Amino acid sequence: MRINKVIRVMRRGVLIVLAIMLSQILMAQSETKEYPGIVFGRIYTGFYYSFNDQIEPQKGFDFTTGILGYTRQLNENIKATLLYDVTRTTNFSGLDTLGFEGSKYTAFLKMAQIDWEFQPKFKLSVGQLLNEQYLTVQDKWWGFRYVDVTMQEKFKFGMPADFGARLTYSPLKSIQLSYSVVNGEGPFRHQDADGLFLHSFNVEYRPIKNLLIKTYVASETAPEGDELDNKEIISVFIGYISEALMSGFEANYVNNYGFEKEKRLRGISIYGSKTIAQKLKALARLDYFDPGLLQGAEYNYYLLAGVEFQPGRNFGCALTYRVNTYQIQGVALPQLNVNFGIKF
Repeated sequence: MRINKVIRVMRRGVLIVLAIMLSQILMAQSETKEYPGIVFGRIYTGFYYSFNDQIEPQKGFDFTTGILGYTRQLNENIKATLLYDVTRTTNFSGLDTLGFEGSKYTAFLKMAQIDWEFQPKFKLSVGQLLNEQYLTVQDKWWGFRYVDVTMQEKFKFGMPADFGARLTYSPLKSIQLSYSVVNGEGPFRHQDADGLFLHSFNVEYRPIKNLLIKTYVASETAPEGDELDNKEIISVFIGYISEALMSGFEANYVNNYGFEKEKRLRGISIYGSKTIAQKLKALARLDYFDPGLLQGAEYNYYLLAGVEFQPGRNFGCALTYRVNTYQIQGVALPQLNVNFGIKF
């Protein structure tokens, strides 16, 4: 597969669009309406208990997300969004050279985005952009981030955000096309000395009101090295959603992961939810990986099933049973979770 060819064709089209955009820069846009700023937040927390004593600690209270954001529509065409998230950003695998583990609750800049609709169907976005690989669509479609993140984020298929620019074109209400150029280093690091970029192309198609088909392809140029090659990404998503039912399916593939030749990540995720009573939903999800890609792991799936109760708007409580088979090779890890999530 050669995603680079697709990316080169998209670059030519982007140059034409940029020429149109530049012709509009000197045209002043009058502000005829005041738009108030909006402060928003998210708190996701819970408790877990593992039925396998090989997990340490076996039980405990958990805090996964604390988000504080602000968005402001400056006029009909210009919008700014700033978002801080709390997560573990340092030393994910062990102690550093000084014996310090690193904070598990560090606030970092997740989104700092300027959106400019310079033509009715064209939008330019610059700054720290959320990744279209999985965060802008699949995360919202799943809708239970406070319970767990989607497969690609959970298993590090890509970065949640990055510094760069994105051009979005919406020729019809049912179609949205976008082309992005970002550093490729993610939100925790600045551009490295090689100065190479990740190029991506995203297509979202809604043939009917409740159905979405999405395809994301990307290529990142590898640094110089005999054992290195360009990273290539493909993600395909199909989802259906209504007031009472949500379902989603995604297939994901990363070739030359970490620029290492023939090191691949691939897997599928199937998930859904259904309203079974007032304020009560059933939810389930299954993630599955190719057996040969987990460094000898005998089993390779992640199962989640449970119920959600919504005491009020934007407040959810979920009880879920989960089985992991990737944390310890060949050992199933059943776990019970109680999660709480609120949006404001």
